[in-house]
Amino acid sequence: MMPIIFKAIQDAIHVDKETGTSVDYYIFNEYEIHVNQVHPHTIQEWHSHSQIIETLLVTKGKLLCRYLDDDGREKARTMEKTTSSKSAQAFTPLKTTRTK
Repeated sequence: MMPIIFKAIQDAIHVDKETGTSVDYYIFNEYEIHVNQVHPHTIQEWHSHSQIIETLLVTKGKLLCRYLDDDGREKARTMEKTTSSKSAQAFTPLKTTRTK
């Protein structure tokens, strides 16, 4: 049985990106958790991952996610945490994402 791992905010590696996103990186042996604060009107650069599943979880506000499907076509989905909703929306666009 794997041990329970506890992490606190002070355990994160914090980065403020020029694009307007603040990220707290929590690094584990086999995975990472990135907690992003995306400020209004922020546009994140296109990026790719070769070996991970990227899951987006919106806990506050609205996020327009643009991504490429398996055929290379651009797709978009808006995710929103509404005041009437008690739960956040989660979305996994692709098993791997590719650069545009």
